[in-house]
Amino acid sequence: IGVNHERTGKPVSAEYWLNLYASEGQLSLSESELRDLVFHSGVEDDIRVDVWKYLLRVYDWDSTEAERNFIKETNISEYLALKAHWKTILAEAEAAGPQSPVFETPPSQRVGGHAGDEKEDADVVTKIKDRKYRIGLYSYFIILMWANAKKIEKDVVRTDRTVPFFSGYDSLDAIPPPLPGASNSDSVMARNTEWDGQSELVLSINLAKLRDVLISYSVWEFELGYVQGMNDLLAPILAVVGDEVESFAALRGYMSDMKYNFYRDQSGMKVQLRMLELLIRFMDPVLFAHLEQTDSSNLFCCFRWLLLRFKREFNFDDIMRLWEVFWACRSTKHFHLFFAFAIMNQHRRQMIANCRAFDETLKYINDLSGKINVEETLERAEILFLVFKENFSKITEEIEKEVVVLDYETDERKTNFEIKMKDDEILTLAGLLEPN
Repeated sequence: IGVNHERTGKPVSAEYWLNLYASEGQLSLSESELRDLVFHSGVEDDIRVDVWKYLLRVYDWDSTEAERNFIKETNISEYLALKAHWKTILAEAEAAGPQSPVFETPPSQRVGGHAGDEKEDADVVTKIKDRKYRIGLYSYFIILMWANAKKIEKDVVRTDRTVPFFSGYDSLDAIPPPLPGASNSDSVMARNTEWDGQSELVLSINLAKLRDVLISYSVWEFELGYVQGMNDLLAPILAVVGDEVESFAALRGYMSDMKYNFYRDQSGMKVQLRMLELLIRFMDPVLFAHLEQTDSSNLFCCFRWLLLRFKREFNFDDIMRLWEVFWACRSTKHFHLFFAFAIMNQHRRQMIANCRAFDETLKYINDLSGKINVEETLERAEILFLVFKENFSKITEEIEKEVVVLDYETDERKTNFEIKMKDDEILTLAGLLEPN
């Protein structure tokens, strides 16, 4: 089709990356140049921990070493305060028991106000205390925190246990001491135990970090809390970054884009599925017609792909390469949708020939897990994006020149590509070109 990708197939080396740092520890290339470099090449394992902190907005791309050290120290103090606070609350609640009056708000504390009335410039812990004592939401807060902690504990023990970083258990002696202010009876906060018939087993240090970061995030993003799947998003970040505090900062950066996936009304997921649906309809009408015939055009078969950014479709090494490309892409915030389309485009013949109903489509999509070549699909996704960008620009030009006339009976426009679309659908497609 006359369009080529620009992927190099050669990741940025540690030597090259380290040589980019100037005397004050500032990267010598611009943010645009650096992100393009990562987008087209990826990075070697040795420097991924450094690069990801920029991609996930822990540090600014033009920051100096002194500025990064200041941010790091600030993040440490804020995280330790937040963690110590929820540990203390959960320890008190656990000691009292779920039927205790500690879960109830005394009438004297039931005063006016609403969640969100806290001072905007206050730190997280102050906001939490403000809610607890000023608004009288203490019972609500504790119950949700307790419920989130329990859900997180259940999910953590099932998270990527085949990955060496998260595998195995440690002895009781391996548990780090509790933070100042936390209770020593940490059955909720610092240890999960299992009995193997001979000895008591506890979560490995890395699984404990995973749990603590997730609980901290559920407290920090209290209105959203914890939703299953967030553990999948944190696991690769923690495995790369290693440090608990910086993993929390990185997760916050990632979740600033991903939290919409976890809204209880699924509004964020519905938007993405709709965009993917229109993308396929625009770019591959034959495949889309087949999806309609098999009741698959809602693309619920791709729900897991988008919810977890393909986390369960690839091994750890591949998901690291894939995510850093998504994060680095400047041309669109929705490159993951072009990646999803690239997979379906690559398998369109098999799907059209073999999938005659939604359940068959769903099974086919699920069976692709572990069988997708990440580099080939990234190349195809880049090409499909460039083709889409070119074709869509032609349509907008036709609309501006009034070549594409609106049919008032159907409220659709018929383009020179023989595709009928409503104005709101064209506007939704335009969102695929929103820069990142």
